[in-house]
Amino acid sequence: RSSSSSFPPAVPQGHSSVPLQASNLAVLHLGNQGETVNSEHISGPSRGEFSAFATLPVEFTMTLSQEYKPGDLVVIKGPHGRMQVHPPDDAEPGSVVRYRLGPRPDFEIRVPPDAGHGQEVNFVRHDGVEVSATVPDGMLPGDIFGVMPPAVMVLVPEGAELGDIVAFQA
Repeated sequence: RSSSSSFPPAVPQGHSSVPLQASNLAVLHLGNQGETVNSEHISGPSRGEFSAFATLPVEFTMTLSQEYKPGDLVVIKGPHGRMQVHPPDDAEPGSVVRYRLGPRPDFEIRVPPDAGHGQEVNFVRHDGVEVSATVPDGMLPGDIFGVMPPAVMVLVPEGAELGDIVAFQA
């Protein structure tokens, strides 16, 4: 559980299963940080585009070998093939480590005093789009949880550069 005092109040909207008031829903916009971009549907391949692999966000675990030394890079098998990762600083040989391949949260929400796990909270983004999030299991009033954007993870094809069109199937 984490806490923060930098949460601005948000204006709740819509049909929440929790009777929200502006004073009891705190939403912190974390910013995009350049990790997510919008995509658009295309009906077929066009000239000059790159083709890429895509997957939904995924979590996976691995057991570090007995030969692992802190600070080593390790190779794991991800959904797009082999990847190099840094285990956590406190990882030891033989320990199990968990990785998440997915975007960072766009928002953090403090669970309102009158809400609990499984309940829906709604707020309006700065651009006017209504966002709905479900309070995760185990969350209690005052706890903070991240709201992830709907996303697929796309492996940028070799040779693709900023501004290139990249096509993928999800």
